[in-house]
Amino acid sequence: MVQKIQDSFLDFISHIISARKASNTLHYLRKADRELEKTKIFFRLSRDLGFISAGQHENISEDLVELGKMLGGWIDSEK
Repeated sequence: MVQKIQDSFLDFISHIISARKASNTLHYLRKADRELEKTKIFFRLSRDLGFISAGQHENISEDLVELGKMLGGWIDSEK
């Protein structure tokens, strides 16, 4: 599970970097959004399986939600 979370979040970061450098920004931002959603799901699954506590999940989720809001704002500004 840790590997899946790491891979998904690194892909998220990679898409953000690509969006900053590419002319087709929206394409990469949408990819980043999908990776962020996958990361959220992996953390939720980690909580459900008992790998992390509910408190740890809550702290992580708050950060991921904030990232999602920032990403959503960027996506909206590119439309």
